[in-house]
Amino acid sequence: QQKKDEEKKDDEKKDDKDKKDDKNQDQKDNQDKKDDKNKDKKENKDEQNKEKDKENQDKKDGEKDKENQEKQEQQKPNQLSKQDAQRMLDALNNQEKKVQAKLKKKGEKGEKTNIEKDW
Repeated sequence: QQKKDEEKKDDEKKDDKDKKDDKNQDQKDNQDKKDDKNKDKKENKDEQNKEKDKENQDKKDGEKDKENQEKQEQQKPNQLSKQDAQRMLDALNNQEKKVQAKLKKKGEKGEKTNIEKDW
């Protein structure tokens, strides 16, 4: 008799757990549905934002292209051409040769200096 009573109680407990589990599952399902709706809304907003961003990006790209062209034009006067650089090097070499020739004529040796290399 006691075993039967215990079994009934156990069965009742199981049934209660099952009911609670069903309720919890229903609540989760409802929450999932709400989340899905929110996701759909967010996706729609995201799509609209992406379209706006693309339009803004196109405008910005056009402005950036203009700015880049202006920067390149400004840099050109500051840059040396290969020919100009070569001319400057030749001029420096010529000056150095002149200085060396003067020192040889005097017959004096220049002072040795330690050159500190900064690399």
